[in-house]
Amino acid sequence: MNKKQIAMFMVVLFAFVALATPVFAAGHGAGKGCPYCHGKSWKLDEKIVMKAGFLYMNQDALELDEQQVQGIKDLKHQVKKEVIRRRAEIEVMGVDIKTRLYDNPVDVEVVNQLMEQKYALKLEMKKYLVQALADLKAILTVEQYEAMKRLWWEKKG
Repeated sequence: MNKKQIAMFMVVLFAFVALATPVFAAGHGAGKGCPYCHGKSWKLDEKIVMKAGFLYMNQDALELDEQQVQGIKDLKHQVKKEVIRRRAEIEVMGVDIKTRLYDNPVDVEVVNQLMEQKYALKLEMKKYLVQALADLKAILTVEQYEAMKRLWWEKKG
């Protein structure tokens, strides 16, 4: 084989590997579509909503009373709405930052303040979600919480 044939072979091999890899990996990344998959990196709000859904679906097995079921549903909907509001506020803050970056000259002090405000909003949202997760767990009795963990692992395995 001459150098031209070897080079052509290498190009074809590289193209095959580059194009075939995503095809072989499709659907096998980080637990996509599987709420019980180990590899999924859940956002905290997704975790709360998923746990609330799990509790709601298994309310009979966990012997939840009507007040607990209503509390779970209310908390789930409250979290979803609050996350939408807070993410929108964070996104608007990002637009404000980008707008200020178009200025000439860029007022670095103003941009730095906006960035600090944006990340303060993100921190507030994380704190809110941690409290919401604690509130969700507090709805259950100790026995129900232990039963939930057992049921989770039974369904997962």
